[in-house]
Amino acid sequence: MRAYLISMGIRTVCFVLAVAVYLLLHHTWAAVIIGIAAVVLPYPAVVLANNASQHRSHTMIEAPPRHELTTGSAMAAPTEPPSSDPTGSQRSS
Repeated sequence: MRAYLISMGIRTVCFVLAVAVYLLLHHTWAAVIIGIAAVVLPYPAVVLANNASQHRSHTMIEAPPRHELTTGSAMAAPTEPPSSDPTGSQRSS
């Protein structure tokens, strides 16, 4: 991230410098070269930033253990159907 911020800072300086060189010194060719540098600079800055973040993301995180489903008697159906009473109380008759 630091390399990206430095590159973007240099890009900003290039834009300001291109305008200053053109307006104050009237050197069109120098302003165009500096302006081209300001336009091209974001691509390598992003590539460098992505490359740096990929190197840090190679750390492995251990996954939690998986629980296996069982079949047979462990999965037996309930003996009584659930009560339709929303309060959960059972009536005696």
